[in-house]
Amino acid sequence: MWTAKPNLVNSKNQKTFPTIEEAVTYLEDFTGIEMAFHRNRSTKEVTYDWQIIGKLFETREKPLA
Repeated sequence: MWTAKPNLVNSKNQKTFPTIEEAVTYLEDFTGIEMAFHRNRSTKEVTYDWQIIGKLFETREKPLA
């Protein structure tokens, strides 16, 4: 699960998405800003600038205890 947090100082408009692509689309639509991404050539892993500035992060699903 991926959490998109458009506001840095509060959790207003924060949403959780099953895929990183959906979360990035939400942030781009909400803010009107399209951020770049970087692809590691050896591992093919993608890192979005949203992650670097703290507006996109991976969250664990809550356990069913």
